[in-house]
Amino acid sequence: MTERSYNTLADLLSSKLVTNIEIVLEAALLPDVSDNEYQPYVLIDGNLGIPQKALYGAYMTACNSFNAFRRAGDVDALLRSTSVILLVNAAHYTALNARKRLVQRGQRDEADELSWTAMLLREQQASKSSLLWHHRRWLLSRLHGQPVGDTTARAVSDSVLPRLLAEQGDREVAMSAQACEQYPRNYFAWHHRQLSIRALSSTESETDSKMLLARELDAVQVWITQHVADHSAVHHAAEVLNLLQRHGGDEIAARKALDHAISLLEAVPNHESLWLLLRRLLLIVPPAVQVDFADRIAQLSIRDGSPKLHVDFTQEKISSLSPAWRAAYWRANIASVHE
Repeated sequence: MTERSYNTLADLLSSKLVTNIEIVLEAALLPDVSDNEYQPYVLIDGNLGIPQKALYGAYMTACNSFNAFRRAGDVDALLRSTSVILLVNAAHYTALNARKRLVQRGQRDEADELSWTAMLLREQQASKSSLLWHHRRWLLSRLHGQPVGDTTARAVSDSVLPRLLAEQGDREVAMSAQACEQYPRNYFAWHHRQLSIRALSSTESETDSKMLLARELDAVQVWITQHVADHSAVHHAAEVLNLLQRHGGDEIAARKALDHAISLLEAVPNHESLWLLLRRLLLIVPPAVQVDFADRIAQLSIRDGSPKLHVDFTQEKISSLSPAWRAAYWRANIASVHE
């Protein structure tokens, strides 16, 4: 039974029939399907349901045979076994490197491997694997002009992606967004999204880049409104605004971003992630924008029960400052926190 379960799962994961994966605690939680040829798994419209017990049995079979397949150089068997291994343990360094070597030898097509990683990253636990995201970036680098010779899973720089065509870049952003939905505060998915946005903005014209970044900023602001404790999203929002300023700036977007952060803090002042967002934005937005928001920031910093924004002035002292001096004070005050 375990051998049959392994073969069925390995066939499914190596095929192009599966688009989404969900692991459930018990087979009884899966829908009944008459004449189910994939028993004990269920496949409906590309959605694969996997009982946990059957998965772990298949995993043990895959682990026991993996080294033998690797020594024998059996490409098909190696791809099948590593598919099962990495579904359970997406951080399995040796399994990922075995697949890399197949790609480098021309025994595995990069585009097929890229599609396979997209399928795996749609599974909740796999979506938080830093090594699996690195593996995807390694493939993108090979496909889009940055060949990497090293087979190790961390061969690709953690801070760069190759220049991506719009279609591929949009696909990377969408996949990252789905991973963020599946696993709360998914740092590695947000990081991949940020790298994708950087790569996309570097390939567009100045005008198109500003439009792209403004749309991304709008999208992440909606996310932060719904997930106020997501530090990774907050970091991403600040980085996107910083990129936007580097592309010539957008005062309307800067004002909107600062107003959004202050409005959230006025409503829910006890989330440190929102204070972090405000501090980061004050380092990025132009001084003229800071001036217009100085009064609201001053009120935030002194209200009872709120974390202080590193302010020593009394309310009367702050109110007596001119807008320009207030803006300068906020900027100097926040900068000193990060020195």
